[in-house]
Amino acid sequence: MLASADVGASTVDLRNLVEGHRPTSPRETAAKARVLSELSRLTRPCDEHADPTHVTASGLVVGRRGTVLHLHKRLGIWMQPGGHIDPGETPEDAARREGIEELGLALRHPEGGPVFIHRSALPAPGR
Repeated sequence: MLASADVGASTVDLRNLVEGHRPTSPRETAAKARVLSELSRLTRPCDEHADPTHVTASGLVVGRRGTVLHLHKRLGIWMQPGGHIDPGETPEDAARREGIEELGLALRHPEGGPVFIHRSALPAPGR
C-alpha cells in the first residue's frame, strides 16, 4: 500500500507517523483509530482526487507575539493554516507551504524540525 513519491507522503510513512504519536484525549484516541483504519484502505492517501477521504496537513504558527490563525474562507472560522499535500511533499513541508500561502509570512520549521502534536478525523468543508 505504498503511495508513489509523486502523489505525496507514502502510506507507510503516514502510518508510522500516526502510530508513533500518543493520544492525549479520548477524542484523539478515536481519531487515531479512524486515521489508521482509513490508511488501511486508501491507495493514494494524499491525493484529494483519488477518494473523498484523504490526508491533509496543517501547522501551528507561533512567534514572539503569539499564535497566528486565519479566517477559513469556506468554514468562516479562525484556524491554523493547512491544506492538501502536493505531489512529492511530506506533511511537514505541506504544512509550511500552506502557512506561507495562507498567511503571507516567511515561515520556517522550528529548530530541531517540526513536531507532530495532534491528529484529527474531520469532514471536509462542503462535504
